[in-house]
Formats: sequence, C-alpha cells, structure tokens
Amino acid sequence: MLLQLDGTLIIMAISFIIFMFIMQKIFYSPMTEVRKERDNYIDETRNKARHSKEQAAILEAEYESKINQARTTANNIVFKSTSAATKEKTAIIEQKTQNLTEQVNQAKENILKDKNAAQDALKMQVSSLAQNISTKILGEEIPISGITEEMINKHMNG
Repeated sequence: MLLQLDGTLIIMAISFIIFMFIMQKIFYSPMTEVRKERDNYIDETRNKARHSKEQAAILEAEYESKINQARTTANNIVFKSTSAATKEKTAIIEQKTQNLTEQVNQAKENILKDKNAAQDALKMQVSSLAQNISTKILGEEIPISGITEEMINKHMNG
C-alpha cells in the first residue's frame, strides 16, 4: 500500500481545511468583494452610458424638430415676401402702364389738336398764299376765285 492512514494524513487534511478557511477569509472574500464592486461599477457605467445615449437621442430629435420648424418658418417667410414683392411689382407695373397709356393718349390728343389748329390756320391763309404764289410764278397778280372750303379740306386731308 502506498498510502498509509496514520495521523499525518488527518493532520494534513485538517491543515488543508484550515488553510482553505484562512485563504477564504484573507484572499477569496476580498477578491469576491473586489469582483462584485467591479461588476457594480461596470453595471453603473453601462446604465449611465445607456441613459446618456437616450438623452442624446432625445436631444437630437428635439434639435431636428427645431431645425425643421425653423426651415418651415423661413420658407414661409420667403414665400410670403416673394408673394408680396410680386404683388407689389405687378401693381407698380400696372400703375406705370396705365400712366404711360394716359400720357400716350394725352400726347395723341395734343398732336391731333395741334394738327387741327395748324390746318385751321392754314385754311385761313390758303387763298392769300395761293395768290402770293401765283403772283411770284406768273409775275403778275391774277385774282383767284372759286376756291371753296370743300376743296381746301379735300386737298388738306387727302
């Protein structure tokens, strides 16, 4: 037999049990505590990270919402400004067109009045001008008769 069952084996077994008990108190218990603390720290850090990530997602969603709202507001302002400017431009163009049309019509009326006034003035002088021309061309004064207002109007308008 290789193994003897004497008192040394019992002492070794008791020594081993005492050694294990001492190791449990001195080494394993503190190691277990350190491990639990480390696990708790890791769990807390993960929870903080998860919470921070959720907060970041909420802030990002709020930021995107505010950006989209600002864009919409800016687009509305630009649209309203553009519409107002277009309406104002159209009103100004219509007013200027009307003013120009009135000025053109007034100028036409003035030209027509001036033309009629000039024709009336010439009608009065046709006989005397005809007499002067015939005298200068023929060299002697010949009385001109038979010129009617109808003839003068026909030749001046026609």
